[in-house]
Amino acid sequence: MVLVTAGATLAGLAAPVSAVPTATDGDAARVTDAWTDASRYEPGQPAEVTATVEGRGPVRFTLTHLGDVVDTGTVRADGAGEVTWTVTPPEQDFTGYLVEIEAGRTRTQTAIDVSSDWTRFPRMGFLAHYEPDISTAETEEDIAELSRRYHINSLQYYDWLWQHELPVRHDADGGVAEEWTAWNGDVISSRTIRDYIAAGDERGIAAMPYQMSYAALNDFDDPRVSPDWRLFRGNGEEWTYPMIPGQTLRLMNPANPGWQDFITGQYADSVQSLGFDGAHLDQIGYWEEVYDVNGERVDRPAGWAQLIAETQQRLGEDMAVGMNAVDGFGDAALAASDADYLYTELWANTETYGSVADYLQRQRVAAGGRSHITPAYMNRPNTGGAVNDNEVFDTASVQLANAMFAANGAHHLEMGPNDHMLNTEYFLNDDKSMSAELREWQRTYYDVITAYENLFYGPELAAADNTVEIAGYPTSTDGTANTVWTNVMRNDGVDVIHLINLLRNDDRWRDAGTRDPLSLRNLPVKYYLRDGQSAPAGIHVASPDRDGGRSAELPFRTGSDSGGRYVEFVVPQLDNWDFVYFDTTRDSGRPGGYDRPDTPSLTVTSPADQSTAQDRTITVTGETDADRVRVFAGDTEQTVRVSGGRFSVPLELAGLENTIDVQALSRDGSGAYTSRTVFAYGTPVGGLSDPEGDDNGPGSYVYPANGAFTPGSLDITRFQVYRDGDTVRLVTRVDGAITNAWSGDGMSVQRVNILLRDGAETGTAPTPALPGTNTATEGPWDLAVVADGRYQDQPLSLGVWDSALDRVAAAELDVVRATNDIVVTVPAEVFDGLDPATAGYQISMLSNAEPTEGIGLVRPVYSLEHWSELGNREFRFGGGAGEQTGDLPSRDTDTRDPNTIDVVTGERPQAEVLDWTGSSPVVLPFLPLQDMAG
Repeated sequence: MVLVTAGATLAGLAAPVSAVPTATDGDAARVTDAWTDASRYEPGQPAEVTATVEGRGPVRFTLTHLGDVVDTGTVRADGAGEVTWTVTPPEQDFTGYLVEIEAGRTRTQTAIDVSSDWTRFPRMGFLAHYEPDISTAETEEDIAELSRRYHINSLQYYDWLWQHELPVRHDADGGVAEEWTAWNGDVISSRTIRDYIAAGDERGIAAMPYQMSYAALNDFDDPRVSPDWRLFRGNGEEWTYPMIPGQTLRLMNPANPGWQDFITGQYADSVQSLGFDGAHLDQIGYWEEVYDVNGERVDRPAGWAQLIAETQQRLGEDMAVGMNAVDGFGDAALAASDADYLYTELWANTETYGSVADYLQRQRVAAGGRSHITPAYMNRPNTGGAVNDNEVFDTASVQLANAMFAANGAHHLEMGPNDHMLNTEYFLNDDKSMSAELREWQRTYYDVITAYENLFYGPELAAADNTVEIAGYPTSTDGTANTVWTNVMRNDGVDVIHLINLLRNDDRWRDAGTRDPLSLRNLPVKYYLRDGQSAPAGIHVASPDRDGGRSAELPFRTGSDSGGRYVEFVVPQLDNWDFVYFDTTRDSGRPGGYDRPDTPSLTVTSPADQSTAQDRTITVTGETDADRVRVFAGDTEQTVRVSGGRFSVPLELAGLENTIDVQALSRDGSGAYTSRTVFAYGTPVGGLSDPEGDDNGPGSYVYPANGAFTPGSLDITRFQVYRDGDTVRLVTRVDGAITNAWSGDGMSVQRVNILLRDGAETGTAPTPALPGTNTATEGPWDLAVVADGRYQDQPLSLGVWDSALDRVAAAELDVVRATNDIVVTVPAEVFDGLDPATAGYQISMLSNAEPTEGIGLVRPVYSLEHWSELGNREFRFGGGAGEQTGDLPSRDTDTRDPNTIDVVTGERPQAEVLDWTGSSPVVLPFLPLQDMAG
């Protein structure tokens, strides 16, 4: 790792960064900020580093590569406010550097990227405004900001185009129009676009125009666009995508040679007319199988791969081409294509840390190590429910997500001018802002991912399976909740150990509500070497969380045990993310002073993990040889001294799912940690059980093929009622994972109808259940509690309804994913005259539908024959009766079969109760609650 220039000495190289001398207290100069004059430099190109300085005195600049000093210089500040240091980094291509600046006791930093091609280490940002009143000076300021603060080396020009099939508007004489109106009503100035491109060229920033790969806008009245290129749904309807009222995309066949020839000509015109540096292609995701004008199924991913090749040939080898694999759709074909970079908009398939890591690893292997850009919308509204109603980005969630992306070799597309961070797929949306803390962290983060790009990115990056142990703390290799994620990578022969602190947090990266991780001290790390792997010459640690990302060298020792040969070292501090990396070329002695701290013992004796409390007040007890214990529950923290090796802490459980974190701390700051999850729904009233594996209606129903309908996710296994103060809680547990593919309130697929009647009611005359179910109940019912995560402004959505189908009370919906519980909380007063303990209950599981898909927000079940036809099975249930039709409100030609996927039937077999072939509608029984404490 040692790079030597004329300005560096071997003595300087041997010293850790912390040993670089600082100026004395008497120096008046104070450095406050620093930046470079470009985002990317060609090999051999000099870089100008400017620092903002208050006062007068020497300002020291140090250029480092992975902790090794490459060059130094000192410039004296004369009170003018700024000083500039010009440095020419070594000519080695694709290399990152940290520039450390010190004056007196103050310090700051910036970074330099020497790369002849931006796609090797992409740091993509975005633009979204091109109005005529944006001046040339303002475009230069916007570009300068993105370069100085974030080292952005490429920009996606979002929604600049006139029409999707005709991006550039031309005048009658063939020249580029001065202005045009985009689909969203924005007025676009071609001069503004050119000014942005010119300003970016000055700073090494590529201009990548957003281009739609297979769509025409509205009526596509250009005679060159043939209606025979259109795509069609399985029912023969044209496939369209409405964006806003009056603006509809008409989807085209990307595999059609005529369309390919036409649209690549438009991409070329965009480059020639405005000066773009390539083409960034988009799509809208899978949705369903589609067909060409002749009724043949279209392989869209294969068509896109062809389109990429055609685009590159049309634009020339100096132009970059990439394409969005929306939620992974088409990812294999795009990875195998000639795209210069991979790009994936992350949605429901990758909502956890582990799923993102797995996806990026698969794509990296499939694409031969090409770079990956991931637009991932932090704290996106309507994705995480009310938790994402925040107006200010949740700092911890952004920090941990960005750590995840860098640790897995991807760049997170997130930043635009004026510190505009993306929170939705509509890049113009700026409803959320960054806190001052997050703005400062982001700047350091981008310094770090630029300076250490040779550790995080590149074609040689690969996942490694070395075992990592941290004494006293739970670890995971897949981003499991409440662990220190030890993500090990190997890049061009260098081992990199990423430590991402997920303690006190779940495994989901997008949502707000993330807690600040525990700040850990003196972590004893044991890293097992692979067979035949040599011990490193040196070990370094760095982090964007402290010291401006500067590298520090760690003492270490080697050893062996039953697990194999290892190196052992202590990480002084872990907040959000540290990365530890090996130096294989160090030419000086190893730093001494390795001293492994003693890890305290810790045992929590109560409560048990994954237990359900019978009361909201509990006591946490345990044993430890530590000095003190910290206990966290929600936003509360208690610290107690340990007496006689034991501790006891009373706690109030505030939520439904409560994580109790316990940390034992010794006097030197070393610690141990464990956690317990305790559920608190209230005082149990009673419940009912239901067999597993009967989510098939009368025995013949089959799920849709789409991955949103996870196996067992509609299979009721138990139902319980709780009283909690002035509320009643109804909890339905299912056997499979509950996902939220369509951004509902916690869930998208499930719909639970809970009908209640007075326990003294003896009537048995069949009474229609809720509309759309195609069922009746055995006697009258009084109240219906509906759990549904979507369309809450619609009739028969989430809430409490009376038998006249009027909403009588609102309800709160929570999904506890750890137990697959669907929890509905309603006011106790709504049960006036109806005792929840003695009432009769009828519990049915159906599937949510859009208002136009069926009656009462219920997804119909069709015949197996109809379901089996290509294009129907993706989002439809089969095994019942009838076919889909648009001519009836039910959207079903035969409504004799119940749309119930699972139902609690007590002693009677479900197949018998739901057998619609004898009589219809089927009649569902009411059942009294049983004693099911816990």
